[in-house]
Formats: sequence, structure tokens, C-alpha cells
Amino acid sequence: MVIFLDGMQVFSPPRTGRGKKPVMLLDSGLMRVLSGSCGTHGYIPRGTRPSPMHLLFGIGNPLLGDDGAGNHVARRLAADGWLAFDCGTAPENFTSVVRRERPDLLVIVDAVDMALPAGAVRIVPPERIEDCGIGTHTLPLTALIAFIGDAAGEVIVVGIQPSILDLGEGLSPAVREGANDLAAMIAAWRIGEIPLLEEGARSPEK
Repeated sequence: MVIFLDGMQVFSPPRTGRGKKPVMLLDSGLMRVLSGSCGTHGYIPRGTRPSPMHLLFGIGNPLLGDDGAGNHVARRLAADGWLAFDCGTAPENFTSVVRRERPDLLVIVDAVDMALPAGAVRIVPPERIEDCGIGTHTLPLTALIAFIGDAAGEVIVVGIQPSILDLGEGLSPAVREGANDLAAMIAAWRIGEIPLLEEGARSPEK
């Protein structure tokens, strides 16, 4: 997997050796993804949506149980003023939408290991993102937010605590309930009621 911004390589796995983290470089411009998977739920052609608006990116792999919580929220959300995208495991494929529409608010929903009960929902502060177990996606959320942050008025990451991440479709009951509740809160403009991930809460060691 190789990702480019304005023709410059920004993400690539190491060529040799094991256990090494990929190298990332950030630059402005249009992101082009040469491989990867993504959803297209909620896409409406340019010029048909009013602005300002609010966007939601649901991230995850529905084939890995509760890792599909973010995708579930994106598919379930249907509310005036919101446009939801099921981004699969490649939210970087949707950065052009953010840069084109320049939303007032972008909410990113993902399964996050926060050492909380299954289905718990928290807003993850920017400084806590790297501390939490986030993501089956290719590009780290911190890099994604750095790239699109200037195109959105505000970016909020909302985590849903998973229970089962084994291969197999379907959310566990507790996570499904949490995801449904989150979609309802967002639709009712109650994002301010979502608790912030407390400073003392940490993910288990991987």
C-alpha cells in the first residue's frame, strides 16, 4: 500500500525487516490511494448539498465483529444537516470531500479500545488518540486529522468500546446498542452529551 499527496509519497510499509513502523510524511494536496477498500454510503454528487454542513466518517472493518461499529453508525445516521460516509478501512479515500465541502464539523467514529465496558461511547481528545487502541485502517488517525484538519471547522473523534474483534460479521449486542444510541444522539444534535475520555483511562497493553 502506497499513498501519495500531490505526487509525494506519504505512507509506505517498510521494504525490509519486520516490526518496523511505516514512515509518514505530510504535505498539502489531493490524496490518491492506489489500493484499499472503502464504502460509498451517503455519497451525493457535488453541487447538490447545501453548505455549511456536518460530516460523519464511520471507520472500521465489519468483517471483524465490533470493529464495524463506526460503519454501523454511518449507515444508520439519517438526519437533516448531516452527511454520513461508511469509509470502510480507508477514510483517506474521502479527504477530497472534506476539502471540497469544508464542513463546520467532522465527526469520526471508530472502534476504540479504551478499557471501558463494551458499547461505551467517549469523545477521544486529540492528545489521547495515540494512547488508545484505534484502527484497522491503513493511515493512522493522527495523520488523517493533520491532513484534513484545516478544511473542517472542528474535528471530533468518537470511540465505541469493542468487545469481540474476531473474524465474522455482526456486532455484539452491547456494541450494537451503543452504536445505535450514538447515531440517535448525533441525529438529535446531542453530541455535547457524549462524555470525554477521562485522563486516567488507558488502553490495555497490546
